[in-house]
Amino acid sequence: GHKAVKLAISILKESHYETPEAMHQMIKCFPLYLNAWRDNYLQESDDLVATLHHIMRRVDLSNKSSSEATLFDSLRQGVSSIFVAEKKQQTVFERFSLQLQRKTICLMVSLGSPTPDVLKS
Repeated sequence: GHKAVKLAISILKESHYETPEAMHQMIKCFPLYLNAWRDNYLQESDDLVATLHHIMRRVDLSNKSSSEATLFDSLRQGVSSIFVAEKKQQTVFERFSLQLQRKTICLMVSLGSPTPDVLKS
């Protein structure tokens, strides 16, 4: 898992965070990795959140039916899950370092209004 993400991040960095459609499936999975890793791979999580920031800066949302708009919506839903806990457990967000929490909040803000699930939690 984290080796595949490191490779994907490396490819994205080399391409200056251009997101060809072939990479969209992998990018859509990034929030799943953040949830699965919890606080086990904090450096990789930090790199992943930073990469998502770079990607979001490049996404063109002028065409709502574009694959980038679909990617944006998918990331918004995925990142939202980091803030939602199941049955009195700590959220993944709460287990992050303070610095990573700040970066994750900034990412959530760049993704637009929080989802209803985030607002409830």
